[in-house]
Amino acid sequence: MALQDHSSPPFIVIDGVHNFRMIGQPFINIKPNIIFRSGDPIGITEEGRKELVDRLKIKTIVDMRLERPPVEHNIDGTQWLFVSSEEQQTRKEVQLIESWMQQLELAEQQLELWVQEAELYLEKEKEEDGEQLEKLKQQEIELEKQLADLEKQLDEEQSKPEQWSQAFPPKLNLDNFQEDAKKEFIKTYTEALKENKSAFELFFKHIKNNPGQPVLVHCSAGKDRTGLAIALLLMTLGVDDKAIAHDYALSSIGIKPISPKMKEQLKARFEASGRGYNPQGMENFLDVKDEIMLAVLEAVRVAFDGIENYLKTYLNLTAEDIEIIRGSLAVN
Repeated sequence: MALQDHSSPPFIVIDGVHNFRMIGQPFINIKPNIIFRSGDPIGITEEGRKELVDRLKIKTIVDMRLERPPVEHNIDGTQWLFVSSEEQQTRKEVQLIESWMQQLELAEQQLELWVQEAELYLEKEKEEDGEQLEKLKQQEIELEKQLADLEKQLDEEQSKPEQWSQAFPPKLNLDNFQEDAKKEFIKTYTEALKENKSAFELFFKHIKNNPGQPVLVHCSAGKDRTGLAIALLLMTLGVDDKAIAHDYALSSIGIKPISPKMKEQLKARFEASGRGYNPQGMENFLDVKDEIMLAVLEAVRVAFDGIENYLKTYLNLTAEDIEIIRGSLAVN
């Protein structure tokens, strides 16, 4: 990567804010000075505020976090948009009902298989033909496999409410990040595209309703949830995958000054929750590579049947909404 520090373009030095940069030329071919991204700007100084509001003309900040730190967020001259606790509670209640319904459906399937297993056992007891008995044994093995798969699905559904109560990343498994970081990033980010959809919807609808107005999108580090939000937006605009991945990977430079502090905070969170802490897994999680985003972009196309389908199904955008967003940011 040609860039050496976070004071070179597209990075912009905003005092008190890390990983701050503009999305635009020469790296990304969209209209400049509209979309900005960063880590949490809550520590911004008065000098930084003047740069943000007066020079860059940013009047709106959109927080991608669903679990926001319990501190007052206020920067004079800006409005701070986020998913309210009431909206989150409604979302969790809907998710809980959906999970219960899924558990009920799985339990019904499980009951049907138990009945089939019992009937199969009775048939085996009465069967004397060796060839037919062998067929029944194979059916029994297949039923056991189906039951094991159902039990696994039930366990996953029953663990979801616990995952929803945690801040991002949900159930982060550092052992998996040590073993195969790319695979685990795809899994974690794909889950985030579902679980964090209300924040992504907030960001996209703000852009649609306020075309051409500068906006800052952020999370904690400005790496994961913010990286996904920007990747989704650039996919919508038809930006080349390599350019999207390059922008994502720039966070390796942007978070470098705060990496030691991030590691301490995440380690403390893991130890407090009783989860195992894996130093190498944490290193892999905090690493930011082009190849990770390239794999995630492909996973979005496969898992969600393309970016437009994701926007319409998960973010409740219409075809007209999408065209408004494209028209406000695409370079003719």
